[in-house]
Amino acid sequence: MCLSPLEFRSEKGKPFKIDQMPIGAYCLFEYLIPKYKIVVSANEHTADGERFEKNQIKHALAKNIFVYIKDEHNQFYQRDDPSTIINAEDVFWGYMPENKQRVFVYSTENLF
Repeated sequence: MCLSPLEFRSEKGKPFKIDQMPIGAYCLFEYLIPKYKIVVSANEHTADGERFEKNQIKHALAKNIFVYIKDEHNQFYQRDDPSTIINAEDVFWGYMPENKQRVFVYSTENLF
């Protein structure tokens, strides 16, 4: 299953929340990951998508969900430290051809 950021905003511009989580995060962590066990991000990230992924990576690691990155060479890397992803803006985010080949994978199981 591929996930693009789901975010719905009220007329005042505030994101709708369920159980204190934006609706996209709620769908990801309370429905998609438990049901499908593996969820793959989109391969392009807008500024909103970048913020969404960074927040979800931190949340996933806090919930003991495995986070992986597939790079432009089809290599998979496990990430267990959010700072390696959060601070690597020039590596993971953007619109260059190599950025469009990178995806994040969330899994309930260790894939290695």
